[in-house]
Amino acid sequence: MAWAPGKALRLATDKYVMRSMRPFQIDDYVFNWMMDRELTNYSGLPRFPSRQAVELWLKRFDNKYRFLLNITCLETDRVIGLQKLEYYPGTESAKADVVIGDREYWGRNVVLETRHKVLDFAFYRLRCHKVYGTVMARNVPAIFNYKALGFRCEGVLKEHDISMLGERTDIIMFGMLRREWDEIREEKQL
Repeated sequence: MAWAPGKALRLATDKYVMRSMRPFQIDDYVFNWMMDRELTNYSGLPRFPSRQAVELWLKRFDNKYRFLLNITCLETDRVIGLQKLEYYPGTESAKADVVIGDREYWGRNVVLETRHKVLDFAFYRLRCHKVYGTVMARNVPAIFNYKALGFRCEGVLKEHDISMLGERTDIIMFGMLRREWDEIREEKQL
């Protein structure tokens, strides 16, 4: 993995490649799913008012502490989702988020396959002690994915967020330590 802080990152699996996102990759197709109300209601994506707001948001990602990777299907060469990783060197932790925007890929284990590489990068390249994430309590597929990867529920923030529909919702916090990921990798021979 030829990566240096501040340089573009590339991670690959058998079916997908993840690359540092660039503004020109926000074509109409990607922009439309980034603006999808149902998708943004349950995902960790901000609620963007315009394409210009999306492009401004992309500037936050420096490939040193903040990473936004597009998930591209190798078979179709189409961006189908995003992996986000925010690294906090002071605590040696990182917050991970993922969204699969292309509904054709929902339920096809994209998150499980691609997040393995993101976790390897976080734990072994960035030297994180812990990776964590949050999810709305009614986002059942995301909860399934956290548990399937070996994350543990660390708590529930009651009525912590407001959905795009104006409803109060609980936020579930999941976490994983490097030693737990080491054990999972050894057990599953990853």
